[in-house]
Amino acid sequence: MIRALVERAVLPFRWVTCDARYGETPVFLDGIAALGKWYFAEGAADTRVWLHTSPIEPTGRGLLGHPRTHPRVKRTAPRPYEMRELVAQIPAAQWHRRLIKAGSKGPLMAEFACVRVTSIRNELPGPRCWAIFRRTLGPQTEVKFFLSNAPSTCSLQEFVRVSGLRWPIETGLKEAKGEVVWITMKPGPGWAGTIT
Repeated sequence: MIRALVERAVLPFRWVTCDARYGETPVFLDGIAALGKWYFAEGAADTRVWLHTSPIEPTGRGLLGHPRTHPRVKRTAPRPYEMRELVAQIPAAQWHRRLIKAGSKGPLMAEFACVRVTSIRNELPGPRCWAIFRRTLGPQTEVKFFLSNAPSTCSLQEFVRVSGLRWPIETGLKEAKGEVVWITMKPGPGWAGTIT
């Protein structure tokens, strides 16, 4: 569907936002990137990333002389972090309170932090991307985890703006599903209809 929109070029857009179901599917995310679009994808707390791109040992003869048929991350490389581990290491100064949107019950605020990371593809380093964390305010905070392939120059304010786009779209779709048009046909010459 997204590819068709890009090919027809009738609806200009830059961002694709998605929930964790799609955000945890690397093939989907890489497909969005291949179309030249930026994704803002929710992910799970156990999604793993590296802070830096880890070095790779190519195929060839291993240390004990056995052939290595697949590249692998060097054994001396740091292990990847789960997003929940990474968020625990973010200093307080890196969290920024921002207005997501003005809602009917007042302003919707949250705290955001962003870190450049390297994603994982088949246990190897994938593309560099952003890990974005959104934390609710109050005594019992909830943290949401996102990945984005937006360029390194993308601003925090842009991530805040995009983080609020899914709600109005999902609400509009939900309300539209409740709107049904019924046309009643009466037999006879021509037709008479009623719309309810």
